[in-house]
Amino acid sequence: EVKTYIGILLMALAAQVLRFNTVCSRMDISRSTLHRIIKAGGLKTVKLSSRAVGILEADLIAYLERV
Repeated sequence: EVKTYIGILLMALAAQVLRFNTVCSRMDISRSTLHRIIKAGGLKTVKLSSRAVGILEADLIAYLERV
């Protein structure tokens, strides 16, 4: 039961993490512009694996409301 609960929590979290291409599409910007926003501190990234990062959907919504 604990493994099932943890799996459900991880799936819920994963649904809230957006990959760069999705973020770029939603913001209608290029990947290089997204990298500039991240470097300037506008958005935080979440490490998904050794080579993959994402952005929390809640952080993206908050950023878009600030801009």
